[in-house]
Amino acid sequence: MEVIPNFIKKKDKPIICIQGLGFVGTAMMIAIASRFLKNKNLFNVIGIDLDNSRGKKIVNDLNSGNLPINTTDKDLKNSFKKIFNKKNFFATTDNFYIKYADIIISDVNLDLKKNKKNIYVDFTNFKSAMKNIGKNMKKDALVIVETTIPPGTSEKIAIPIIKKERKKRGITSELSFAFSYERVMPGNKYLDSIINFWRVYSGYNKKSATLCSNFFKKIINTKKYPLTKLSSLTSCETSKILENSYRAINIAFIDEWSRFAENVGIDLYEVIDAIKIRPTHSNIRYPGLGVGGYCLTKDPLFGLISAKQIHKMKYLNFPLTMHSVHINNDMPIASVNLLKKHLKSLNNKKILILGLSYQTDTDDTRHSPSTDFAKKLISKGAIIYGHDPLVITWGEFEKYRVQSLKEIPQIDAVVLAVNHDEYKKVDLTKLDIRSKIILDTRNV
Repeated sequence: MEVIPNFIKKKDKPIICIQGLGFVGTAMMIAIASRFLKNKNLFNVIGIDLDNSRGKKIVNDLNSGNLPINTTDKDLKNSFKKIFNKKNFFATTDNFYIKYADIIISDVNLDLKKNKKNIYVDFTNFKSAMKNIGKNMKKDALVIVETTIPPGTSEKIAIPIIKKERKKRGITSELSFAFSYERVMPGNKYLDSIINFWRVYSGYNKKSATLCSNFFKKIINTKKYPLTKLSSLTSCETSKILENSYRAINIAFIDEWSRFAENVGIDLYEVIDAIKIRPTHSNIRYPGLGVGGYCLTKDPLFGLISAKQIHKMKYLNFPLTMHSVHINNDMPIASVNLLKKHLKSLNNKKILILGLSYQTDTDDTRHSPSTDFAKKLISKGAIIYGHDPLVITWGEFEKYRVQSLKEIPQIDAVVLAVNHDEYKKVDLTKLDIRSKIILDTRNV
């Protein structure tokens, strides 16, 4: 066990525990720990991650003053330096420290699994996380789940597990539990997306809702971005799923029109910009290489999973949502076909992919459409080079990654896959592009 930090011994501020230090949990930890009033911190924070090689690396990085996320957000970087100097946070892999927390925030991922018949959620890590909370939490601590979960998970899985573990310890007092889904957006406004953005929440009971609301009012700029309280935990869980399903369907819809625009020779960005002038259509999506990241590739499936896996509804199939997921999964293939149309053949053609992450100005490559695009190009015999100013490693495709555009030999085409700010400054005419073909999937 690590040495107990001074702020735990003093207990002069409320202690917040963040369970899960990934892209959301780490940013949330910094957002909470960096809330100061008259140069005094409002909270002390304990971050907990899994006791494996990845978790240990994150913990060691944080405790050594190294931000484990490669980001362009200067505010996030500066805030991390500030709290590291103030020593009001501590990272660990030991669930023992949950016992000191006044509020426990769970940011544990839920992963999709597939077999020949079904897509389902593996609740193993989530259940383990809830069990660790129940085994260690103070009897009057508040639990807030931020993880995106299938509707019904809080009431049918999380709360029963926590209550069971509390009962084993002889705790029979009413549980304080709330659900409030994260809307963290990695990029150059990473920290800002937590502090200056709307929050939706719901409590297991009246006390839970009040405690949750009071806490977020100290973290979020609620004067400008007021909290929205929903009537039940399941309603709140549904809100996140419906929100991201709507976005996914919108993207799939635009993909159909992208194919049309390419074939008739019109600029779809110009068309969409004209439509966006109308306020009721301001959130229409732009075309792109594909859908990536941890949310839009997964969340639209959670309605179906909730219906089948949690509520046992046999005949509810979400056909429109499911079809949009299939369209979005195939989007990189459409770009491969477009490239093939102009190059005649992809065999032995050298293709440079600019942008490997799934989103602008972030290093997150989870479910990146660039990876799917690269995989398809390779299957067609193409020789690929991948470049990204933020991505440090490209998983199984690392051997294709180049660190500098100066390393690039003569190529046959360039594909702008992500609109990183850096790419807006790159003079592509300085690259030796044999065919002079540039496929711009993001209107860079």
